Amino acid sequence: MSGHASIPRVTLETARLRLRPLESRDLDRLCELAGAPEIYRTTINIPHPYSRADAQRWLELSRSAWESGEGTQFAVALRRDDALIGGVGLSIRREHDRAELGFWMGVPYWGKGYTTESAGAVLDYGFDGLGLARIWAGHFAGNEASGRVQQKLGMTREGVLRKQLKKDGAYIDDVVHSITREEWEARRDGGMPPTLETPRLVLRAFESKDLDALIAINRHKEVANGVLSVPHPYTRADGVRQLGDLMARNSRGEHCNWLIMARDSGEGVGLCGFQPDDTHSRGILGYTLRPDFWNRGLITEALRAVVAYAFDARSPSLHRLTADHYPENPASGRVCEKLGMTLEGTMRGFLRKNGEFRDVVRWAILHDDWLHMRG
Repeated sequence: MSGHASIPRVTLETARLRLRPLESRDLDRLCELAGAPEIYRTTINIPHPYSRADAQRWLELSRSAWESGEGTQFAVALRRDDALIGGVGLSIRREHDRAELGFWMGVPYWGKGYTTESAGAVLDYGFDGLGLARIWAGHFAGNEASGRVQQKLGMTREGVLRKQLKKDGAYIDDVVHSITREEWEARRDGGMPPTLETPRLVLRAFESKDLDALIAINRHKEVANGVLSVPHPYTRADGVRQLGDLMARNSRGEHCNWLIMARDSGEGVGLCGFQPDDTHSRGILGYTLRPDFWNRGLITEALRAVVAYAFDARSPSLHRLTADHYPENPASGRVCEKLGMTLEGTMRGFLRKNGEFRDVVRWAILHDDWLHMRG
């Protein structure tokens, strides 16, 4: 026993999930899911094969963690039937008010946003319910899916602990992300959006050094033709003005705007984001991509990460997202369709650009639509 006060065993609920203490009735299901080879390959403490004795041992360890105040281990279950699908928890060092976040999700439930949804609830509980000052998480080098979850939660990559872990006789680098109470509060109350990563892209908040990249994106006539706020020709003064506006709106929590960067080159290739209206729990998507990067699926890839953040990870999450495009820009409509958005109609004479009233085609997706798509 640690000598610290025990932690009451609580249950947390999200839109789709119930996070509760592990119970004896979960053991068979735990053996089935945790015994998958994919789980073994991406975790340090889950053995393979995974026996019922292993499951019983984990049940006892999770109970003792609550009792000793050294951790909170939650079974992640679906709200609709309370079936176990994974696990998430905190290993706590109370003398430093810090904790390590750990999570795993059964293979059939990968790619549905459940890990981000459950881990986000545990972050909120750790800071708001347990008064922690810092929460960190690590993942094996090469397990980028876990890293993307940590980034969606607003965690900052701190670095790589080289050969930190040993598994199957091999030393493995441990990639570390963390979030502080102040950063969590800023995300909760509005503030700078977190960095998001996809297989080919990195989306990060705009910085003062991004002026040349912004000009390179917006100077094309094809871009100006499709975006209300971009003039043509696009001057350096326009770039200075827009960059200042993007950074200021991000810092005030009025927008979530990202520079889209190619992962392989670090080159700025576009921008995307949304303007939230938390009073009505809705947001308006916007996006621009340099023409020399069109037709590669990059904007769809970037916007999937943005929609996932708005619906799964942002606090408060949004109920509705919309996107507009001019009727003569059907490519944007195809992007919206790929995102699972529904065509709502054409708003006639809705915008004025260059003295001309323009029709606008509107698409929308609801949080419930997104949850249905994700399973």
